[in-house]
Amino acid sequence: MNINISFDTNNAAFEDNFLMEVTRATRSIKEALIKSENTTTYVGPLNDINGNRIGVISISHDVPLNQL
Repeated sequence: MNINISFDTNNAAFEDNFLMEVTRATRSIKEALIKSENTTTYVGPLNDINGNRIGVISISHDVPLNQL
C-alpha cells in the first residue's frame, strides 16, 4: 500500500489553533483510509475547518497479478 499525504498549513484556519487544525486534518486521513478499504485506489481532498482545500491524500493498494 502506498499512502501520499500533502497539505498546506499556510492559511487562516491554522493561525488560530495550529495543533487543533492539524489534528482535524489527520482525522480526515483516517476516514480516507477507511473509504479506501474496498478499492484499489483512492484520491481525495483534505479541507480545513472553513471548507478550503488544503491538500490531498492518495492511497493505492498493491493489486495481485491474477486480479489484473
